[in-house]
Order: sequence, then C-alpha cells, then structure tokens
Amino acid sequence: LTPPLASGCLPGVARALALEWGVAAGIPVRLARPGELPYLGTLDRVAARSAAMAVTSATRGLQQVTILDGVDVAPGALLGRLKTLWEQRADADPDPAPAAA
Repeated sequence: LTPPLASGCLPGVARALALEWGVAAGIPVRLARPGELPYLGTLDRVAARSAAMAVTSATRGLQQVTILDGVDVAPGALLGRLKTLWEQRADADPDPAPAAA
C-alpha cells in the first residue's frame, strides 16, 4: 500500500513506476483507501515486525526500510518481489518512456 497523493505524499517517478510495474507483474500493490493507513498505527506494525516498509526515490529506486527508530524491520516477501522486479526493469530500461496521456 502507498498513501494517496491527497495525503501529502509526493508524486514521484519512482513511486509511480513501482506501482505500474508491480501491478503489471501481478504483485498486489495499490493506493491506500482513505483512512486505510493510520500513520502511527502503521509505523507501530512495522516496528513490531508485522509489516514491512519501503521508500522510493529517483536516486535510490525502491529501498526497503531495515531499521525504524532503532528497531530492525522485517524484510517483507512482497517488497522483496517488488525490489527484484524494480532492479530487473530499471536495469533493462533505465529511461522508461512517459505514460500516455
């Protein structure tokens, strides 16, 4: 899940590609519905190792968060699949064409 842009999340290229490529590969990635990601509760789940977390950026691609507030974070099987997909797609096409309008 990723927060919707209405939450203040930045509309980054890496975020958009992670969603696009993940959906195309059948990985269950999607925008969160309003209220689905209660931010503090979500971070508590990550810290308790019952959820995984990643960040995306144009310079780092998709990177799993491994430590949150000094606590080791679970790696997450779905994020592992998405990270592998990201690396394959980014290596094969480091300059993807813009989406059709």
